[in-house]
Amino acid sequence: LTISRRPHENVFPDEDMVFELNMSNVGVGSSDFILYVQNLDNADGLKVSLDGRPLIGTREFLGFAKDNSYSKLLVVQRGPLSYEYASIDLVFQSLCEYGSSIDLDGPKTVSQKLYNFQDPTNDNLMIKFVEPCPKVEWAGELKFDRHFLVNEHSDDRDNLKVTVFNPNHGQSKFHNMTTPSGRLENVFLYYREVGDLQWSEGRTEITNDDGKVHSVTMDFAAEYAYEEESDYGYSSLRWSLANKVPEGTYEIKVVSKCNDLDGPDDLDHYSTPVLSGVKDLTSPKQYGKPLPLRDSILVGEEIVVAFSEPVRCDKFDLDVTVHSLRKAVCGQSTKCFKYLEPQQVSTTSRHGVRCCSDEDKSGMDGWVKNEDCSVWAKSRGLQGDCHKKE
Repeated sequence: LTISRRPHENVFPDEDMVFELNMSNVGVGSSDFILYVQNLDNADGLKVSLDGRPLIGTREFLGFAKDNSYSKLLVVQRGPLSYEYASIDLVFQSLCEYGSSIDLDGPKTVSQKLYNFQDPTNDNLMIKFVEPCPKVEWAGELKFDRHFLVNEHSDDRDNLKVTVFNPNHGQSKFHNMTTPSGRLENVFLYYREVGDLQWSEGRTEITNDDGKVHSVTMDFAAEYAYEEESDYGYSSLRWSLANKVPEGTYEIKVVSKCNDLDGPDDLDHYSTPVLSGVKDLTSPKQYGKPLPLRDSILVGEEIVVAFSEPVRCDKFDLDVTVHSLRKAVCGQSTKCFKYLEPQQVSTTSRHGVRCCSDEDKSGMDGWVKNEDCSVWAKSRGLQGDCHKKE
């Protein structure tokens, strides 16, 4: 029994691990043989098949002629959980010797080890499938809202609580998946302002044994995060915003990063969907004066108020106070040689007043105060000087 071809050491989790076998009868005549694997415990559910059928128990080869050879393909498939297994002994044995306690002359049993990886640290032979980078998913408010907002009404304006879920929590916590026991290197939070290309690593604050607070990279697989991950796979850390993240609109994601196998990108890392959010601690203020830039407006004319930033008008109410209007002839600072049409003005505004009055009509037809006019001033003497802005 020989193995003429072994699989590559980098076999993806869902791929078959294929071994090419060569079996020969080098005895003195035709014989019956059996083939089986010594993997009785198989606690991790490794699957072995030959000729498309599971290799459970023994497989018989009857009437195996002298000096004949057979080539077979043996397939090993990964179990439901593990990615690493101890090597398996594949045994090719004479049927007459199988189950017999009689010691027959000559080699009636041969075996080969099924493996595709040799550990360089201890030379152990293993069946090893490539372990994909562990998945990580959003959880908590970020999962349900798909958005975040930090403003002056937030309970914590200096931090944002970020909760993630470990789908493989039944096997291990994130920290236990890190090297050397696993491929995982870190599970970082990344952020960038909308419009930027470069992602930055989020930071969090931890208190060391000495009682001092330190700012560190936000890593859900770090030792300090081990106790934060519950038995149900949920882990929460606080993303430090104060003095680190300016106000603006941001995108965030959580990425698990594994050691590089020079394979597809999705094999070496896993990323949550990108979420967006806003940090805005400054309330909007009125920018400039309302338009139009005059003290009175026409009926039906719009009043435009600009703010220091975009505002959502559907999120607040506007209180508009309209002052009473009166008729007046305003803005005239010279003598009155002709009539001027009165205009509507606010009672709270101040204007230069038409200098004519019914008390001084010399040199002109005079001008009488109308009944609906409440803005009025007298001229000062015969010179016709006007009261200004009264």
